[in-house]
Amino acid sequence: MEGDSLPVEAAEQHFKDMLKQASINLMQPDTLKIWGVFKAFAHVAFASAEDGYLFECGMPLNESDPFYLNFTRQFTVEENGEYDHLEQLTCHFTYQRDNRLETLHVGLWSFGFANMAEYFAHVERLPEFIALTSEHIPIKVDIFRDYM
Repeated sequence: MEGDSLPVEAAEQHFKDMLKQASINLMQPDTLKIWGVFKAFAHVAFASAEDGYLFECGMPLNESDPFYLNFTRQFTVEENGEYDHLEQLTCHFTYQRDNRLETLHVGLWSFGFANMAEYFAHVERLPEFIALTSEHIPIKVDIFRDYM
């Protein structure tokens, strides 16, 4: 993508700015409101060869680690028309461990869906999404960028 697209390096700050503009309080995270901003963020053009989206949640094997939920946008970065690396922007929610969360586990990429709208609609029908946005309150949210 070229033209009006933003550099991938600006993704994290741009997403945080969008959350601030939406009056999202990250100290009291509202998963559904943040999801709405994440979906809007998916329409922001960045200078990447390809974008992918990941919805994942689960209970870590280490019993001291909390249950997690991630909304991730992945960018494929090219240099001179050749693959260089991947970068991911992740919105990482943590929840108190709870027996009701033990059965919730999913990892769903957007690759293979016809478009973003189809992918996001599918995610919103998942039992995991419904439970985590209506029945459980996260204790923390972190937003960070990873290089792969």
